[in-house]
Amino acid sequence: MLDEKQPRKDEEVDRIRSIFWFYLIAASIGSSKATDVRKALEPHKSSVNKHGQSDKNEKFAHYRSGERMPNSTLVDLANRKVPGSRACIDHPLWRVLRFRGSIQLQASSWIGRLSSRVQNLMFTNQRTLIEPASQLQLENLVRDKSLDSLAALTVIYRLSQEREDADAMWTCATAIFQLLVMMNGMLSTFHIGQLLYDLYADRLLRSASCGGNIRAWDVFQYDVGAEVIHLYAHLSQKKINGRRRHPDYYVMQAMTESHPRQVDEFLPILLPNLGLGPPTSEGAELLRKYLALQPHLASKVSQADSAVD
Repeated sequence: MLDEKQPRKDEEVDRIRSIFWFYLIAASIGSSKATDVRKALEPHKSSVNKHGQSDKNEKFAHYRSGERMPNSTLVDLANRKVPGSRACIDHPLWRVLRFRGSIQLQASSWIGRLSSRVQNLMFTNQRTLIEPASQLQLENLVRDKSLDSLAALTVIYRLSQEREDADAMWTCATAIFQLLVMMNGMLSTFHIGQLLYDLYADRLLRSASCGGNIRAWDVFQYDVGAEVIHLYAHLSQKKINGRRRHPDYYVMQAMTESHPRQVDEFLPILLPNLGLGPPTSEGAELLRKYLALQPHLASKVSQADSAVD
């Protein structure tokens, strides 16, 4: 499918792009007030309208809330004053997320726009994409902790989905979760952490299934949960008397799948995939336990109970 056949707008993705762009500029000027950002970017514009009254233009407040996208002229102007701000709003990640249909023809081109480090992890010496991705490749992308590596993991997930490779989707979904948590500091600074996580949970992660199970991605409260994981990792590191590893090691340890599940495993819990049919009695019990976290599961649990009975 060619780019010109794609929808021009994607409200969920564009909301994140606009908020990210606004707060990146706000951080550079030291104020997140819409009026201050406007003055920094458009100092030549008067604060009064043609009638001599206070100008009530709210466009920068709308950029901050994600209700409106800045036009290309303003993006170019902002990039001259805050270099790199265009890159955040036009990052390949947004194209990967918003693209409809098969990405097979576009994948290599998107990866080619990412950092050389990420490209080296994604391409063979012949500049063809490495498929399927190895566990080491996924781990190295998570360690990169960047929008570029997130874009690469998203490409890997979508290509795995097109191949109907359930195992690859499952391991990649875990890697995406790990990376989003690892990037919590940056994503929270720019006020897009929860929004971006929710987008991934809804559009990608929910389709990953393994052994008849899915993960309750949608009940994970990213803003709080990611902070808890980082705090746990910090406390775990402090308990070590001998040689301590890099802090990222302890964060990753808290998000590593274990069998059976350990009490200190912070991956969202496994739930039976109701799309495959009625759950076992054990699966129905899991659904009951997590009903309080996600009220909309109530109807599904009721159906499951009837099926088990």
